[in-house]
Order: sequence, then C-alpha cells, then structure tokens
Amino acid sequence: MTTITHTPASQIKNRERTREHHTSREPVVSIVIISYNYKRYLPFAVASALGQTYSRVEIVLVDDGSTDGSREVIASFGDRLKPCLKANGGETSANNTGFAMSTGEIIMFLDADDALHPKAAEEIVAHWRPEVAKAQFRLATIDEEGGFIGAVVPSCAAIATPEDIRLSVRATGFYGWPPTSGNGYARWFLEEIMPLPIGEFPDAPDGVLNAVAPLYGDVIAIDQVLGYYRIHGANALASRQLGAKDIQRELAMRTRETRYFLSCAARLGFALKANPFDSMWFLERRMALLRLAPSLAGKGESKWDLLSRAFRSPAPTDRSLFTRCILFISFLIVALAPRRLANRVAELRLAPGSRPKFFNFALRQFGSGVHTWLSASPQPVFQASGARTSDSGAR
Repeated sequence: MTTITHTPASQIKNRERTREHHTSREPVVSIVIISYNYKRYLPFAVASALGQTYSRVEIVLVDDGSTDGSREVIASFGDRLKPCLKANGGETSANNTGFAMSTGEIIMFLDADDALHPKAAEEIVAHWRPEVAKAQFRLATIDEEGGFIGAVVPSCAAIATPEDIRLSVRATGFYGWPPTSGNGYARWFLEEIMPLPIGEFPDAPDGVLNAVAPLYGDVIAIDQVLGYYRIHGANALASRQLGAKDIQRELAMRTRETRYFLSCAARLGFALKANPFDSMWFLERRMALLRLAPSLAGKGESKWDLLSRAFRSPAPTDRSLFTRCILFISFLIVALAPRRLANRVAELRLAPGSRPKFFNFALRQFGSGVHTWLSASPQPVFQASGARTSDSGAR
C-alpha cells in the first residue's frame, strides 16, 4: 500500500512564501551524481558537472557500494565534490542520501553513465521561476563510446508549455518526460515528498518525482538538448530482445508510481478527467505482454477487451493527430498480427536496443511522427534511468 507523507496545513498555507525563499536570483544548483559500479563512465559524468558554465554549482557524488574501483576515481577529484561512500542500498536510497547532503535550491540527479552539456545548469536557471517545480530538457542518446545514436528523448514534436503539461496530466495522467539526467527539481518540491519510501520504490525514483511534479507546480520544458543519455552493455536498454518479464516488472513499477500519483492528486485536489490505468501507456504494454507471454498477463486479460479500452482511451494531448494514428496502428498490429510480426513490432516500439541502425537514420530524416513512435515513453521498457539495471535507465 502506498504511503503518503501528508504536508501539515500550516506548510501548505505558506507554500508560496517557501517557494520565494528557495529561489533566489542566482540559485545554487546541486548536481547529485548517483553511481554504482560505473568506474568506466564516472570521470565523464563528473567532468561534465565540473564543466558547467553556471558558477553557483555544487556537486554531490553518492557511491552506492561499488566494488569496481569507483571509489579511487572519486578520491582523485579531491575537494571539488562532496562524496558519500555508502553501503549498497538501492537507487532510491542513494537519491535520498544525495538530496539530504545537497544545499542547492535546484537539484539535478545525474546518472553516472550519463553526462551534461556545459550549459545545462545555466539554461535551467535562465528558465526558472518561483512557481516552477521542475524544469526538463532533451537528452541525446549516445553509445558505449560516446558516439551519437540519433534518438532524442523526450521526443514530443511541439514543446509543451506548463499549461499543456497540466492539460495532458488531467486528461491522461501522463506527459512526456526525460530519464533521470534530463531534469532539475525545486528544493521546495522535493521537500514535499522526499525521502521516498525505499520499500515502496526501491529503484527508478525519477518516475515518481516526474509523475507528481505537475501536481505541485509548473513543469518547464526546455527545447534544447542539454544532456547525453548513454545506452551500453551494462544497462538494460542495450538488450536486443523484448523480454516479457521486463515488461511485467515495468508495469508493476509504473502501477506503484501511478497509485502514488493518484493519492497525491486526491490529497491536493487535482481533478483528473480519466483513469491513468486506461491510458495507452498501460494498454500498449499489457497488450505486448499478452502476446509475448499470455501466462504472465493479468487474470482474464483479453486482447478484445484491451482493444475496446484503446478505442475509448483519452488521446494524449502532447501528440499530433499523425503521431496518434501511428501509435494506434502499431497497437493494432501487436494485437491482431501473427505472433512473430506482433512481437517484432512490439520490440521496435518498446525496446530501443532492438532497432537496426537505419531506424535511427529514419528518425533523423522523417520527422516527429517516426521520432515519437520510436522514442517509446517517458521511461523506456528497459529501465536505464539509474546507476543500476541489469548490473544488480520517452509514451
């Protein structure tokens, strides 16, 4: 059962003053790097944080019990960062620790296998306002060696305004967000919900933070690539097959997040027009799971029932009509095509690591519709929104 930490009425009443207090004209930006056995990539992540053009930056580095020599790398940076060498406790535990160590008014969580553009913090500050709960930007995908792959996340063609995002959340319960390293959060917002309960959310805490941010304040979407999201052999996004158990795990994770989101929405009086569990995000994955491994699908799950729900599902407000048509056609193919074809389409849609290189060329050449279809969701099926996936990651 999801546990919600209730904010005292006196704190809710004074929230506006709290926002003003926590957002100075030149706020400190805390970049919290989370690492677990990423010695190979850690120097690049730290260098990207140290190389920010914005001067008021502090760097906190949480090593979550690495055994690969990462701690020697951390020591080499001396007093240029604030290290925390802790026993392994999971990704959420590391994020909770890093946030507690930070002092900034804006918090960025950077996965140790990713990197930031030098102007990432500067651009966030330039767009910041007291009422902002979160700012996000696009991430370019890179390979193991740092070469560009081609995809950009999130892939929404028309950059969303805060009001667009609220409309999307009211209509569907979702909006397009990047993985961990593409977000900057207001301290006052994180203080409302952190520390997150580790038992409820042991991994992928960014999904919880991103889901509920629009309930607390504005979400600013910056239409620039300001970070680099690495896809490599040590994270699950590198998989070239769509695993039914991976889908099952992600559905379970997103179900917990959505229940938490619904609890927060009810407590804050945020009215929703539809049940998020009836959104295409859930229906696509439930259909893929039903076709890949019927024994793992929900009890009594039927493709005809899922098709009926899909026809009634609220349309994503951040997608063009063309894109929505592409998404629905792919859903129909997964539902009705022979299993081999259905599985391949599901892989192309939901497993980025399965795509041939020419698909990335199509991504660059044929525009937002193909781009959106390929960049499947705010959080990929193969979660890479942390410093831990197969080692233990865009709807």
